[in-house]
Amino acid sequence: YQNGTNPSPSQAYNSLVLAGHPILYYRLNEPDFAGGTPVTAANLGSLGAGADGSYEAGAITGVAGPPFAGFGAGNTAMSISSLAGDVIIPNGLPVNTDTFTITCWFKRSGLHLAGQALVFNRYVGSSATGLGFGYNGSPGVDQFNVHWNEGPSGWLTGLIPPNDLWCFGAAVYTPTNVTVYLDNFTNTFNTSLAAHDFSPAPVYIGLDDAPYPRFS
Repeated sequence: YQNGTNPSPSQAYNSLVLAGHPILYYRLNEPDFAGGTPVTAANLGSLGAGADGSYEAGAITGVAGPPFAGFGAGNTAMSISSLAGDVIIPNGLPVNTDTFTITCWFKRSGLHLAGQALVFNRYVGSSATGLGFGYNGSPGVDQFNVHWNEGPSGWLTGLIPPNDLWCFGAAVYTPTNVTVYLDNFTNTFNTSLAAHDFSPAPVYIGLDDAPYPRFS
């Protein structure tokens, strides 16, 4: 976060992230998706092209990204609505762990719908793991909500992202706690976390599984 928002960063944001050896890293800066054959969302992380995602119908690529110097000139993002668009990373990811971090930059519109997700993996038998909004309903619909293995699940964080501003969100999972970040704010939940197997179902960017609405 500090690097991305720094007007004179000592290192470009993408190189800083890659120096941390992420297994999945999506810049979402591919060409505009005009329909037809899905556009690939390239994975720059250590799993390489085997973990490439694809933009689903309704995703608008090539839109202006976070306007911070650390990202470099011409930084772009994708835009989706609550009705259409997201990125899907196919199931089969060789990741089974109790120590994991999710980070993302996002800008939220005025639509506050329970169950909107930023990054999520859900399947029958283990179910939800990821970072989203308001699964516990009003008044929590505006709050970050973090899941891990569904069992100890659905922590409302008290962190409320502002509308129409670029924000940095993160969820850091360990065997004993999960810490959630929103820009310079943070909240930690102490709990016992079992490993989560990400392979049986897709990982989505901008979507939990049905019947939840897409992020907007």
